[in-house]
Amino acid sequence: MLLQNQNVYEQPFRQLTLPKSIIKIDSVSIESAGCFLKVAQFIKDNLSSNDLVVLSSSGDTKKSLMQLCNDEKSATDKLDSVIIHHKTIIKGCLPLNSQNQVLKSFDQDCLWIKHLIEINRVQQHQEEIIAFGEIWSAKILTAILESDGVDASWIDSRRFIKLQKLNGQYAVDILQSKKYYCEHQKSRQNRLSIVTSSIAGDCECRTLSLECCKNEKNLNTLSAIVDAEKISFYEQLVSKDIFSNKNNTIQFKH
Repeated sequence: MLLQNQNVYEQPFRQLTLPKSIIKIDSVSIESAGCFLKVAQFIKDNLSSNDLVVLSSSGDTKKSLMQLCNDEKSATDKLDSVIIHHKTIIKGCLPLNSQNQVLKSFDQDCLWIKHLIEINRVQQHQEEIIAFGEIWSAKILTAILESDGVDASWIDSRRFIKLQKLNGQYAVDILQSKKYYCEHQKSRQNRLSIVTSSIAGDCECRTLSLECCKNEKNLNTLSAIVDAEKISFYEQLVSKDIFSNKNNTIQFKH
């Protein structure tokens, strides 16, 4: 069970506690307000403090944002549909006193995308635009959990998953990524972390997708960085199918 909000700074840190479990939530599992609420309840009932929840974009958001970046004529329409989708979820999941901050941040992001559409600079910022899908999901789920009294925070995975280019090919720098992750966790002890799933950064602070890394599996990479013992998939956990992680390889637990 999750710890409710409390002052985690009452005592100095003695030892950094890293996650034991990572749970992955796919896009279909958070495609509506009802789905978000169901996932939030599952997390409250089944996860422990310091565990990691890894989120995808909601529903078809990633597909819509990719189409927005590749078709200038329909860009505004695609953005409008994404805005309606997320505002419906926010208003359907959160009490009024929690909606304002999430909506304000969401509106600011959308204004920036609108500006890029107006000046025809969308393709130059494609990775950053697509990344918003996961960021919006993380902010919404965190706000839902916080409104229910759960001590949770969201993490932009670009802040700690670092890529380097070797022989013309991007690869995850595990040692540097571990260093950045541990720094983030120092202020997040006894707190559930909601993490974006497939975006990373490089030494020049550019947004990159983990899909650019050949043979790189997002969850295996994250597990190697945080030294988690188990990776679980929400849609299969609901059906009691649990995956465990040993030597950073996902295996089925019979």
